[in-house]
Amino acid sequence: MSDIVNHGVLNIDFEKFMDIVNNTTQEKTNLYQRTNDYYEGQAQKNNHVQAIEEQCETWYKDSAYSFWIKNDRLADLIGDDFYDKFDIKKEPIDINVYKFEPGQFTPPHQDTMGGSVKKLQTTPENVRKLWVALSPPEFGHAFFIGDQVFYNVPQGTIVEASFTNTWHSGVNAGFKNRYILAILGVKNGQ
Repeated sequence: MSDIVNHGVLNIDFEKFMDIVNNTTQEKTNLYQRTNDYYEGQAQKNNHVQAIEEQCETWYKDSAYSFWIKNDRLADLIGDDFYDKFDIKKEPIDINVYKFEPGQFTPPHQDTMGGSVKKLQTTPENVRKLWVALSPPEFGHAFFIGDQVFYNVPQGTIVEASFTNTWHSGVNAGFKNRYILAILGVKNGQ
């Protein structure tokens, strides 16, 4: 998939979802200090992409972090209609929430999906990744992907792209914490 698609809004109980998120351990993680699982796909990137990401590490190493939140109970709050609509298996599923405090961001990158591929026991080609805005629209909350910017979008906005070969970055240049959700699932039939 080379196009960037806005799939509309996720229909979940955001209050219940965020209650679980806020009562789950939050691991402060810097993109450049992640586990080996995250970097398993790095060898597949071309030299140009690796060079840019290495330069970004130099520029952004002190501010490129977020809080990583994982809780298997979150999958139960996403209805079966979601999995049907996006033609992905409900199990296994990899659901990640990221909290960005004001001033935090992810630097420009292309995903390797190393840890997710391992968890899902598949290959990158069989993974479907969806990005979801968990926070209501706030000043300074922006998501850059390819040549598009998602800003001031409704809570629950679902975006899909080829995250493994499209540059993307997110920022909280505002005043309130920003939460995003990444859902990675195995395509049905794979």
